[in-house]
Amino acid sequence: MIQAGTVVQSKVEPYHHFIVLTNPNAAGEVLFVTCSDARHFPFEPVRLYEGDHPFVSKETALVLKRTRRVAALKIAGNVPLHFEQRSPLDAAVLRRLQSEAKASGRLPPAWIDDLP
Repeated sequence: MIQAGTVVQSKVEPYHHFIVLTNPNAAGEVLFVTCSDARHFPFEPVRLYEGDHPFVSKETALVLKRTRRVAALKIAGNVPLHFEQRSPLDAAVLRRLQSEAKASGRLPPAWIDDLP
C-alpha cells in the first residue's frame, strides 16, 4: 500500500530514492519527491540526515522542485518493475519533512493543501 512515508528506490542506476509525502488525496494521488545528495541541491531546504532512515548515509535533500503528484496505484504498479519498496519513514521524521515542505514555499499552493 502506498501512503505517506513510503520509501522506494529505483532499480536502475543511479538508484535514486523517492519518498511519498502524503496519503492519497480524493483523486488517489500522492506527492512523490526525489531524494538526492544535498551537495548538489544546496538551496533545497528540506533535508534528511544520517539516522533518519537506513538509506541515508549522508545529508540528503528532498528535491522539492522535482516533486510530482502521482497516482498511488501507478507507484504501486511500478514497485515490482522499476522500484524496490524500502522500510517506511519513522512517523516523527515524516511529520518533520511534511512541515518543512509546507513552510518551504517551493510547492504549488494546491499541493500544500495535500500536506497535513
